[in-house]
Amino acid sequence: MSRLMYDNVHMLSPSGEFLCTISNKKANWYIKKGLGSWEEMETKEDYKDCKQGEEEFRTIRLNFIPENKKPTSSSSSSSSSSSPSDDLYHKRVKKNECCICSTSHPGFMRHYVVPSSFRSLFPRRFKSHMSHDVVLVCSGCYVDVQKRTGREITKVCKEGEERWKRKVEGEGGKVEGEWMVDRETMEARSKAVAIRKYGGNMPEEVRREHERFVIEYLKSIGRGGGEEDEETKLCDKTLEELGNLGYKTRNPKYKGGAEIIVEEMKTSERKLAEFVKYWRRFFLDVAKPKNLPAGWGVNSKVTLDGIIREDEVVV
Repeated sequence: MSRLMYDNVHMLSPSGEFLCTISNKKANWYIKKGLGSWEEMETKEDYKDCKQGEEEFRTIRLNFIPENKKPTSSSSSSSSSSSPSDDLYHKRVKKNECCICSTSHPGFMRHYVVPSSFRSLFPRRFKSHMSHDVVLVCSGCYVDVQKRTGREITKVCKEGEERWKRKVEGEGGKVEGEWMVDRETMEARSKAVAIRKYGGNMPEEVRREHERFVIEYLKSIGRGGGEEDEETKLCDKTLEELGNLGYKTRNPKYKGGAEIIVEEMKTSERKLAEFVKYWRRFFLDVAKPKNLPAGWGVNSKVTLDGIIREDEVVV
């Protein structure tokens, strides 16, 4: 990663209330849209976190109140997954150093606490503007934690696939494979490769049988020119093209491990929230980070608004 992950631009409400820290990119977006303006650094106690040692951070004042910063009303069907530490996490200055070993030398990488293979399938409100589960690690720590995370992903997906297989077969169905194979194309490709590479050493009868099969295949896909083609030697270019033919296509009915896992949880937002917390606990257990941002925690909110809709299907 060539640039700093945390710019720590301080964002204020129209009344001057400190809301959170954001990136330069986001701040510039607000400016470009006419939704805010740059401010001179304040010195009063309210903005004491705008300094880290002798370093000062840029400040932007919005001319509107963001939706996720407005007070929310609770109801019997909803509950908040946020905790008092959420405000601390969003307001405190975040250091550009490895959250595991605390090193501050260049060469940082982003580590997704909730693996991207799952997170990419989440509903938008579970991943949009949710930086909590993207942490900064050095290259050395990254290799180790990625290796451990990869093993856990494999285990979780395998368990999900086994549950899915039992369910489908229990209902009299069949689990679809990931790839659909065109057997005729596969055989034509194999024979074309054999002719091109080993034709000169093949018994004449075997070679002619290979050529007949390839010519018939070419006719079946509209590449043959007539009966006389059966007596025509296949040119090297045609054989090369056949040798590069793809014979597998991805099965649209196939469900991979990550897709199965996320689909299982779409019966309830509560299940999805617990899954996020599972990966947060896993990260703490295997990485043992020494320098997570202040306010980072397993029970921090998992959606932008901090609301989990009880027993509601995720869409």
